[in-house]
Amino acid sequence: MYRIVDESECKRYRSDCSHVLKKTCALLKEKCINAQFTLVGSGARNMVTRNGNGPFDLDYNLEIIKAPDEYWNDLRHLKNTVRILLDKAEGLTCFSESQDSTSCLTALLHFKDEPAVEFSFDVAIVAKNSDGTLCRLIHNKNVWEYGNDQYVWNEVPSSHNPCRACVSCPCMAQISALSADWLLHCHLPCPLLSAREWACQPLQSRGQSLP
Repeated sequence: MYRIVDESECKRYRSDCSHVLKKTCALLKEKCINAQFTLVGSGARNMVTRNGNGPFDLDYNLEIIKAPDEYWNDLRHLKNTVRILLDKAEGLTCFSESQDSTSCLTALLHFKDEPAVEFSFDVAIVAKNSDGTLCRLIHNKNVWEYGNDQYVWNEVPSSHNPCRACVSCPCMAQISALSADWLLHCHLPCPLLSAREWACQPLQSRGQSLP
């Protein structure tokens, strides 16, 4: 049965995550990457849940504000750099190496050298385009048209601004009854759309817009 996680326990883990992400931002700054992090999702609403005594997680956005062209032009390099420095900031004493998922980096916390996960936190890499719309860095795996995988910026949907995949998808009429929370999690390209429609042009400078 799902239940709300006690606030005192959440506070302790929020503090740990904040410490790690502050250190990550400091390490990124050494590479001339200015970034800031924000707690999002259920953690920001103080509504974190867990299944019985199972693990729970927190979600963060790591917003890239400014970075050298080498990172905007090579999104794989950007995500790998964040992943390496996140692991360095964690120290890997309790956390395992962060996992590269489609839309975020996931750090798993283990206790007493046991395989069971006690806690995890997800870090999504985001940036704003020229009109201020937040975009999330997505690693599309097994996209054969682009050589096994691709890294693209996808606009973060909201209940007021659904993602382009939802708007153009033929099944859009069928989701009208779904909650706005579903839209907030619909960050992946619609499988009915060509991968080419979601490809992003290399960013020559921070001033150019994201897709």
